[in-house]
Amino acid sequence: IPQNYTADLCSSDTQDQKRFSGSQFESSEEELQLDPFQIKHKFQNDLFKTMIEGITLSL
Repeated sequence: IPQNYTADLCSSDTQDQKRFSGSQFESSEEELQLDPFQIKHKFQNDLFKTMIEGITLSL
């Protein structure tokens, strides 16, 4: 195995982690900008969708 092959793997891993943590940060920032009512509403919508999906799957 060439040495630079393993080095490439390591560097690509850290890049992915950075990209992931960056997107996580962005989404949390957006969540913070929502007021509590919207957050609650969004949560209820997600819960409702999940229930509907569960019901349709069980039919």
